[in-house]
Amino acid sequence: ISDYEALETPEETHRHIQKVLSEGTDEFETMHRTKSGEIRNVHVWAKILQLGERSAFYCIFRDITARKQVEEALRESESRLSTMVQASPIAIALLDTEGTVRLWNPAAHRLFQWSESEVLGHPLPTVPPERLEEHRAIRERVWRGETIHDMEVVRRRKDGSPVMISLSVVALRNVTGAVQGFLVTMADETEQKLREAQERRGEQLAVLGQ
Repeated sequence: ISDYEALETPEETHRHIQKVLSEGTDEFETMHRTKSGEIRNVHVWAKILQLGERSAFYCIFRDITARKQVEEALRESESRLSTMVQASPIAIALLDTEGTVRLWNPAAHRLFQWSESEVLGHPLPTVPPERLEEHRAIRERVWRGETIHDMEVVRRRKDGSPVMISLSVVALRNVTGAVQGFLVTMADETEQKLREAQERRGEQLAVLGQ
């Protein structure tokens, strides 16, 4: 065949041939250079055919360059997203459909004191027992298509102390629209609430002093 060149080492080619000879078939991905010099990703399926008393290699080549480009773009996108999540000053968690934590960024560790290794694979430990029904109700609302924006809720730290947070939750869906999980962001509102309380107290004292 004169319109392409397989871009693999002689050892790799020999390995594929030996597998076909020993097992009767082989299936693998490789790269080919076309006659024009373009590099293409190729899926190869090969087997032995008996043609009378002779044996021949029968190969089907399928161009998978577009698929590989999409996969690479997705990996780059996921890498950028992961970097942003890890660097975010806002606490971020990713839950699966069962409510199990699948991602826990450093800001969440700083806010709630639980480390990533303590949280991954478990339900959110930040929800106090008396708030579990509220937590379930929020998940159900998001599952039905609602997005939660800046809801003020009380959660707890590892040491048991309460923390007021601004909670946002959005469903993560696949291409068919099915829910695959929940992205949760949590901003500490404790200091803000303390300042607001102090301001209200100051206003009240000012009124009483008039």
